[in-house]
Amino acid sequence: MKNKLNIIIPIIYLAISIFLSFTRVPFWDEARAWLISQNCNPFEFLEMMKLECHFSLWYLAIFPFAKLDLFYPYSIYVLNSLFAFGAIYVLWNKSPFSTFQKLLITFGVPFLFLWGCVARCYSIGILFLFIALSFYKKRADKPFIYLTLLCLSLHTSVMAFIGCFYLILIFLFENIKNKNFLKFLSIFIIALFLISIQIYSPNPDYFKQAPEMGFLRDFTGYIFNPIFYIKQYGLQSILMSILRSSIIICAFIFISFCAKNNRKILFFIIPTYLSMVILFTFFYSGNFWHYFYFYLYFIVAIWIIKFENKISKPLEIMIYIILIMFLFKGSLFIDSKLTTINDSKSNLISAEIIKEYKNKKIFCLDPWGDITPSSLPFLKEIIIYDKNNQDRRSFKSMRNQIKFNTELFNPDDFAPYVTNNSILLTTSPFIKHEINNPLRQYDKNTGTIRFSGKKYIVDFIPYKFRKDISLWAYLIKVYN
Repeated sequence: MKNKLNIIIPIIYLAISIFLSFTRVPFWDEARAWLISQNCNPFEFLEMMKLECHFSLWYLAIFPFAKLDLFYPYSIYVLNSLFAFGAIYVLWNKSPFSTFQKLLITFGVPFLFLWGCVARCYSIGILFLFIALSFYKKRADKPFIYLTLLCLSLHTSVMAFIGCFYLILIFLFENIKNKNFLKFLSIFIIALFLISIQIYSPNPDYFKQAPEMGFLRDFTGYIFNPIFYIKQYGLQSILMSILRSSIIICAFIFISFCAKNNRKILFFIIPTYLSMVILFTFFYSGNFWHYFYFYLYFIVAIWIIKFENKISKPLEIMIYIILIMFLFKGSLFIDSKLTTINDSKSNLISAEIIKEYKNKKIFCLDPWGDITPSSLPFLKEIIIYDKNNQDRRSFKSMRNQIKFNTELFNPDDFAPYVTNNSILLTTSPFIKHEINNPLRQYDKNTGTIRFSGKKYIVDFIPYKFRKDISLWAYLIKVYN
């Protein structure tokens, strides 16, 4: 029966993940990856990764589907679900977890509702990581396979890079006297070089996207917020407070066990967690799905410990507490708000654009948003322009997009591109982004937004608002 479960449960997981994927609309990050793969060649991926803060392996995986424009978004949904299925299959057939622990991992929030449903770069990295762990006990016999799989995993995202980087360092330290050490080191250096040419940017503001101490404030809120909501949520809030307190206690039990029985894991888990905290606190604040990697690397650490040590009862209880905690969406460092994954209105927005605005020149000046790029894969015959009159699908427009966060709107540069039928579509980020622009004036009575330059005046005049999809349309008028 156990052998049957090792096949049946992953297949059930695959079916559920595909079903959940097919019942939702792709959101911003999923659509953007598709557009990059569709409109850029593989060499241009190297440039685009500077904006993505991820690496190109996922983009190469979806490249043929995007270039041939095959069944968006279902092709990437199925591809991602297959990667997630592969990771779960390895978990059930090669990991040392008990059957109940495997069930908790498989059907917990991270694997079922995020990595199995959201077509991003995470599942492919977890698949390579889990396959590498399946070779962990045989890494001395098959070192090149183990090392190559870790290098493939760290080549998928910054979050995958952090954990795999320290696993590789431990592997290199274990093999420092091995006759193949220089070969191992060379493979690692090549992997780091390929990543460095993708992520390096001369822009000094590139790694300054985190609010000061933002992650530590969020973590404090994670611990104490349930206390303030007991009256509102009752038993659920009390339960969450208990679970969140338990995770702190479990962390000390885990560290104590490692310090006594497996110090090597301390050299993995402490630098990994510390690196993520530093990243989130000072460089990139991250989102709730990034914080799931604290959970993932806990699983990795326990996987290795179970291979190497006999687990004590207190540690087993701790493992169950943490795995059970992640069956609840509110158990993360920031409440996960999983509806975010399902809130995209990109298909409805694209339908509205096709119906109402296909014969007009459409500008979308949002730095980010649900119009571009989320709706663009659905708008195959309609061009939407950025503030530089470039097609928002183009490599040049996507490459320059990060500047939209730092460069304020200049009417003198924009005015020459406006035609008689020009219209601005926005889901509001552009309007909010420009609120501190000294050239901006807002008429409360009419809702008109005016930008006064040295040569031109550009008015954005309210035209239509679709409240159900939060879509604003403005007529664009230019005056000398």
